[in-house]
Amino acid sequence: MIRMLDPQVIESIMSAAADIMDNVGVKFDHPRALETFRKHGARIEGTTVKIPNSMLEKALETMPDSEFEVETRHVGAGAMFGNVPVIYDDEKDVFRRVTLADTIKVYKLVETSDIYESSNPSTVDPEDLHAEDLYTAQLALYLKYSDKYLANGMRAISKNAKNGNIYESACEGFRLVKEFYGEYSEPVVDQTVCPSPPLGYDFETLENLFATIDEGQNLGICPCSLTCLTGPAGLFEMVVHDAAMALAGVVLAQLEKPGISVGLSNSSGATDMRTMQPTYGSVEATLIQCMFFEFCVYYKIGGGLCGNLCDAAFPNYQAGVETFLSTFLPYYYIDLDSIWCYPGDLSSWRCGSFRKAMYDEELIRNINRVFKPLDTTLPANFNAMLTEACKNGTFMLSRTPKSYRRDHYLSKGFSKYGIPGDAEARAKGDIVRMADEEIERRLKLYEMPERTPEQKKLLNRYLPDELKYT
Repeated sequence: MIRMLDPQVIESIMSAAADIMDNVGVKFDHPRALETFRKHGARIEGTTVKIPNSMLEKALETMPDSEFEVETRHVGAGAMFGNVPVIYDDEKDVFRRVTLADTIKVYKLVETSDIYESSNPSTVDPEDLHAEDLYTAQLALYLKYSDKYLANGMRAISKNAKNGNIYESACEGFRLVKEFYGEYSEPVVDQTVCPSPPLGYDFETLENLFATIDEGQNLGICPCSLTCLTGPAGLFEMVVHDAAMALAGVVLAQLEKPGISVGLSNSSGATDMRTMQPTYGSVEATLIQCMFFEFCVYYKIGGGLCGNLCDAAFPNYQAGVETFLSTFLPYYYIDLDSIWCYPGDLSSWRCGSFRKAMYDEELIRNINRVFKPLDTTLPANFNAMLTEACKNGTFMLSRTPKSYRRDHYLSKGFSKYGIPGDAEARAKGDIVRMADEEIERRLKLYEMPERTPEQKKLLNRYLPDELKYT
């Protein structure tokens, strides 16, 4: 299954990462983390923890193995946008802070799509959201409008947590979801946290990590470093850096709760040193992700890979190229069965566009058509069909529709109308119009999920007043 890196190279990543953890150390800006490491024999220097190889080896032994099987390739969508604070208003051509209306619109579009397999508070901290606990209120909004599984990339922070208590707000959010579903024995949330490079975890990240562990939810760790800024300049160096940082988090999680499954992913990117801006929709960012993923596969550490990344600020040609490149290119480099995307992403995770989300969904459908197995059987009456077609001068009168439907994907979101010769033809070939029509169609199609009286009463404790059930 390994294609990009030789096993010896992957083992060198682990060796170098272990050396960094033991001799350079990783920063943990949290008293609980420092006490946990101290209790188990790690060397502590201020907030830097130096983790011996024996501790890393034991952590990897206690963590459950994950098996990676490539059966059928598939591109899916984990959520729309991916936790953006800004929306590009397609119609007004302005960038603005997200609103409650945007948040609700996201859930309606996700619920009425065949693409998404989970959901996420994709538009974080809406400017018109007023509630005692802004973090938990956003989870309540998700529970009111969505039936998808919660893959939560949002985290509690001092600005959205009640009274600034990050840990308690994060725990309360998990308790809300557990009580809503009546599920207390199995995880109901996939919670991802991002370390704080270079080689560190800040207090807010660790508060969310501890809340995830203490409330028995699925934990994911996703390094988000930038070359030459918060990470090394070289791509392979970056992978080693991120591996050391992520594995240090794995060790902490295993010390806190031996046997807990921790998934690793990577959202590190390259840096344009001309502007000091991150570039995620690039070949370099894809290479970092692919190397990191192969490292996880080799050591049977659960993980995933993300596509659909884009540095363009507008849904234009650049956005299309970058989105395609970051989604399709990993399949060229490595063996993997699936990539998870965030349709509508713009400007390096910082902005979302509803029109681009429609374009990206159509891109995903087209790529999945690429991966659809070919039917190489001939129908029993093939010669008869040929004879009839020759007689009629066309295949349209023969029995071909079934074969046509089987082998063709007809895009409803991209123009196939050729050169527009008049106003009607131009309208047919306008993908902006088609995207807007798809958005309106889906918004009309959406139906509020049914909720029990008990669930409504529970959500009303957290929802903003204007969105409470009556």
